[in-house]
Amino acid sequence: MDPHKIVYNDIYNSTKLGFHISPSELDCLVRNEDAEFPNISVGDSKILTYLLSCSTTLHGGLYLMQDGSCQATSGSVVINDFEIMTFPVTNYLFYLITHTCPSFHKGSTRPVENLNWLDCIIFANLYSQYFGMRPAYQYDPDARMQLGEDETAKIFADSVRLIDKNSWRLATEAEWEYATCCPKGLDDTHLHEGWDRSNSDWRTHAVGQKPPNPNGLYDMHGNTWDWTWNWFSPYDQIGGDGFGPLTGIKKTGRGGCWYHTPAECHPKVRRTGTPNSYCNSHGARLVRSLK
Repeated sequence: MDPHKIVYNDIYNSTKLGFHISPSELDCLVRNEDAEFPNISVGDSKILTYLLSCSTTLHGGLYLMQDGSCQATSGSVVINDFEIMTFPVTNYLFYLITHTCPSFHKGSTRPVENLNWLDCIIFANLYSQYFGMRPAYQYDPDARMQLGEDETAKIFADSVRLIDKNSWRLATEAEWEYATCCPKGLDDTHLHEGWDRSNSDWRTHAVGQKPPNPNGLYDMHGNTWDWTWNWFSPYDQIGGDGFGPLTGIKKTGRGGCWYHTPAECHPKVRRTGTPNSYCNSHGARLVRSLK
């Protein structure tokens, strides 16, 4: 069986749907990556809402982050149990929550992109509230009104404070890397199976079409890269909880994208951008702590 169909069959057997659909119908819907959300039926939208908001629980542990430079730095991080989205945020899910679609590459089941870090913070709060949770973040609403300039964007980013780790939020770099490398270990056979410049035809693709990583997570390598919480800093400054410094110049991202080489999509490669920078490769995948 095609590995990516496993999760679809799990959903098909779930009582949460409340209506019947065959695995082949569900597979056809998800593979139709050019379908636009205004044309999706009510039944299809229920399926997509459930499917594309699936999550996976990972049990934490002590994790050593280490870069590969000649002047390597490392930092030990305690990872608590957390829940992580099985798929990156899609155009459909972003539209469902915000009623907007910023992506260059349209299609309901493609990953949302053209997001800056500040967009992700706002989306995380809205997503948490959609599911009846309190917002994960608190920030200065006045600073949010002036996002066009780097200086004011940094003022907004500096004002963001995490007030509830148990609500949906951006992963720390440590959590994101842990979700790829632990607790089942880094499986190198999956590192060349994502959507990268060798096979993407220079565009994004519907999520879930490549095999999942050993933790059951899809599209961790390529397609779009995920913004993470951290300001860029040496690993020895990230701190024991993994949340790192409270200020900096650039935010970090992981995972590589559709126009990167397979090597650039390696989970330990760090990407950076100013909080207000965006591109058709920048996406999101949310997490929440479980204790």
